[in-house]
Amino acid sequence: MCLLRLPRITQPLEKLEEEMAALMGQIELEKSHYSDHEIRKLEEEERLRRRKESLHDDEEAPGKTVIMAQDLEDKWEQKFLRFKAAPRITGDHIQAKILGNAPYGIYKYKFPRAIRTEDNVGAKVFFFKAFLQGSDFTQTEPKADYLWVTKKELGDYLKPEYLKKVNRFLLDL
Repeated sequence: MCLLRLPRITQPLEKLEEEMAALMGQIELEKSHYSDHEIRKLEEEERLRRRKESLHDDEEAPGKTVIMAQDLEDKWEQKFLRFKAAPRITGDHIQAKILGNAPYGIYKYKFPRAIRTEDNVGAKVFFFKAFLQGSDFTQTEPKADYLWVTKKELGDYLKPEYLKKVNRFLLDL
């Protein structure tokens, strides 16, 4: 994981500024447009309401299978409930905001011929980006598996090919 400490450029918002930001967020929400899925769901709700009002429905052919937006949402919800994410380990006293579920970079390499198997020729290392939100380093114990370094210092710790992949997604701050 690539954990970045962003520089603080602005001071915290005053109470009035926070209220204004919340108001602007509400206005933006009210003026936003519906997605295709939301439009489909609204149309289906209207069609069901009309069907309940009238006793017969001539719109759809008999025997036709219809997948409603609510059915899709239920299917997605079940899939989500079955999903178990891998733990994101950032330390006991480190708070970080991980940016999305997609990796920012990837490094592929092949194992030495002596340890390769037919099913296992190499490995992939996925890089995820996170921003440091807060931390209490007074309680953290020094560990050998991570180190805080600048972008320029990375060359002292990483092999050139690996460094080239890492440098692709690091910010120059």
